Amino acid sequence: MNPALTSGWRLAVLISGYPKRGVLALADAVAHGLARYDVSPNRVTVISCLVSVAASIVFLLGYPIAAGLLFWGAGSFDMVDGMLARITGRVTELGGFLDSVLDRVGEASMFAAIAYRFAAEGRALAAASVFIAMFGGMMTSYVRARAEILGIACAEGLVTRPERVILLVIGLLSGLLVEVIYLLAFATLWTAGQRTLLVYRSLLMR
Repeated sequence: MNPALTSGWRLAVLISGYPKRGVLALADAVAHGLARYDVSPNRVTVISCLVSVAASIVFLLGYPIAAGLLFWGAGSFDMVDGMLARITGRVTELGGFLDSVLDRVGEASMFAAIAYRFAAEGRALAAASVFIAMFGGMMTSYVRARAEILGIACAEGLVTRPERVILLVIGLLSGLLVEVIYLLAFATLWTAGQRTLLVYRSLLMR
């Protein structure tokens, strides 16, 4: 494994711990602030998706740092909507459905923009890795959804959605986007495998 990828792996492990908790604490504070103004959680969800799509367009226009900042803001809003729903007592099936669907739309738009840019630059391996990372992220979410239908809690994993967002933002801001994509391609598949193994073992113990 090359030094950049090794550093990225260590970074993924790091953001699974204390820094992630710090981001969640900040999102919780924002959610409490929005609750005072009676902001709808669904409105926050929609705004988060629109900002993610805007970030992907900004990236395609050739402004990766601005795109990273926008995507960071969108990711922050994405953490806020669920917290806001719980704080205000507005947890609904519609809200949960809308959040899940629009999360995928926002994340996929950024991955698609990155894949397009890599393909346009002739980086075939990097472009393919984007699709692997997107597939791994999709499988991570799918395994959890299927597990919950079976009554199994399955939120564990090294690189879940918050980590994916943080790593993408780091890649956009640092200029190490290719290295981050390679890392995500591996780490998302690893996470999907972690969850699959967890569910498999849980079902065997029934």
